[in-house]
Amino acid sequence: MSTPVRPADTGMPLDGKFGLAKDRLIGCYVGQAIGGSIGAGVRTLDRAELSTAEGAAWPEEYPPVFGGHGLITGETQVSLFVLDAVLRAGIRRRRTGVADPLGEVRLGLRRWAQTQEPRLDGPADGWWPGRPGLTAKRWPDHTTLTLLRADTLGTPEQPVNDARSATVLPRAAAAALWSADPRQVFDLGAQIAALTHGHPIAWLSAGAYAVLVHTFLRGLSNPSRAVYAALDELARHPGHEPVSEALAESLRRFDDGDGEQVTAAQVATLGTGWDAHEALAMAVHAAFSSPRFDLVLACAVGHPGNTGTVGSLAASLLTSVYTFTSVVPVPLMRDLELGAEIATLADGAATEFGPEPFTGSDWFTNFPIRY
Repeated sequence: MSTPVRPADTGMPLDGKFGLAKDRLIGCYVGQAIGGSIGAGVRTLDRAELSTAEGAAWPEEYPPVFGGHGLITGETQVSLFVLDAVLRAGIRRRRTGVADPLGEVRLGLRRWAQTQEPRLDGPADGWWPGRPGLTAKRWPDHTTLTLLRADTLGTPEQPVNDARSATVLPRAAAAALWSADPRQVFDLGAQIAALTHGHPIAWLSAGAYAVLVHTFLRGLSNPSRAVYAALDELARHPGHEPVSEALAESLRRFDDGDGEQVTAAQVATLGTGWDAHEALAMAVHAAFSSPRFDLVLACAVGHPGNTGTVGSLAASLLTSVYTFTSVVPVPLMRDLELGAEIATLADGAATEFGPEPFTGSDWFTNFPIRY
């Protein structure tokens, strides 16, 4: 697998309709958080209560989870720490010419691990790691924590384990910012996942998800074109067939749609969502079943599988295409834990990779880099 970044490529990827790209990136991360919280809450419901999630639309409220409503999951926490890390990598590239996003992501994962287990060594500097509530344990990914405790991380070429869990997927979204080249985006997304999840199904699915988000940030809104872009990148890698076939099936269903509303039961025929390729295909099928957030959520979480990850991915894809303020119900925005802070972090990341990044001293204090 090629290295994710060529040193000569220092161009900013979010050119053109920058305002649109910024709104879509904020939507991606707000959608991840909302869909993940709702999906996690659904996992705690019994079969009778689940009938609400299997209805025609999701109500404008959060189910209880983690002792509250609208609380973000461990997957969302990690995804945001990775976004913070890639933002810092952008600053490093701009100020020093050194392009090492994967090195910054390693540090970002350790920052997250410190919030879960303060005894672990790692840098805890910067604005985002200090946000209140991030020390809460919200079903943290056991595989990631175990490897960070042992200070052992992998690569696609040297896998550290055989993990193929879908929980690794949301964190790959940040790779979409790094380059205008889909190949570099795919490779970085894959390598971010391979740090902790060594099975090709996991890191290939992560690369594909990064390309989907990248396609939408570039201003395209056609789901078919986004999936084809991901399939093109997948085809470069041996062992891509399970991921490609799952994505192709979700695309076939989209193209063959006859106008009838997709149901959660139909989404569930693509798998349970515990393996990465199944979760990605289920999320794509749900996300593009409707432009309505409530209908997409009902499809993404109204099944007995991995509702947390599928809900997170589906909501993030939908809100990467449509202006999130126009599709996400106000109560879900209002009641989301750290909602304003998540939007601020995503806004800052979009600005860093946009045509006019910040240059003030406060910016570099909030997102410090190590020289």
